[in-house]
Amino acid sequence: MQIAKETIKEIAEQLECGMKCYLKKETGKIIVIISDEELNDSIKVHSHDEIKEINENPGDYIEFEKISSRESFEFMMDFAEEICEEPFKTALITALNSKNPFRNFKSKIDNSGSCRQKWFAYSQNKYFEYVKMQIPDNMLE
Repeated sequence: MQIAKETIKEIAEQLECGMKCYLKKETGKIIVIISDEELNDSIKVHSHDEIKEINENPGDYIEFEKISSRESFEFMMDFAEEICEEPFKTALITALNSKNPFRNFKSKIDNSGSCRQKWFAYSQNKYFEYVKMQIPDNMLE
């Protein structure tokens, strides 16, 4: 089974939204699991069956881990240092070094105009590469 770039992109998007993702190696089917707090009863039944299948046959699936808070922080810091120009670069680094760095970074980005689009593109690329690293080389297109 070869995993297409579109599949990697879809998994990356789901992870970025906070979901948990699995890929069935044989078919390429993506299974997205929502956290328990966000599940309603009808989704819980559907997800329960999928979770049961994954738990009973773990070797049939690739589990994709979401990016840790530490890695997310590093992505944001790299973005500020590599992509942004002064004075916005300094504002982002200050936000990241203050209390509530994620919220402060998001606030600065959301009010930044053109830098906001650069952040979305940068973040999507980082998530794509992160997912790609979790896939065995022989399964990549």
